Amino acid sequence: MRLIIRKKNARLNPERIPVRAVNMNIKKFNILFAWCLVFGYASVIFYFSSLSHPLSREVASYDKILHAIEYFFFAILIFRAFETLDFKLSRKFIIVIAVTSATFYGLTDEIHQSFTPSRSMSAFDLLFDFFGSILGVMVYNKIKYGNNKIV
Repeated sequence: MRLIIRKKNARLNPERIPVRAVNMNIKKFNILFAWCLVFGYASVIFYFSSLSHPLSREVASYDKILHAIEYFFFAILIFRAFETLDFKLSRKFIIVIAVTSATFYGLTDEIHQSFTPSRSMSAFDLLFDFFGSILGVMVYNKIKYGNNKIV
């Protein structure tokens, strides 16, 4: 049996949480929050895709622009979610993942629309989803990192 003697000043304060544990909890919260935003936004896209007539006639003429804007923000959310992970991914790789993920979701969204009454699948919608996601990631990178190269 071993006897451990502690000095009075060496006692641990049970109310004090180590800084490292707080930082880990904040990091986990940031990761969870970022991915919840991605899945929440994807759910909103899915919901509007399941509606037979989501837009009025006046707004429907801006359909392609709305697709680009929609995926502009979606790609930014995906990019930010991948940035929160602990993996050592280069910014260039995260850009590729974000644009590819957003475009792939756009493809699945167009397939989903083909099963919705009075909606159809459109390659031009997918093209504008792709352009919007590229533009979103590039604008976000320009704002966050300034003139730094992507590589």
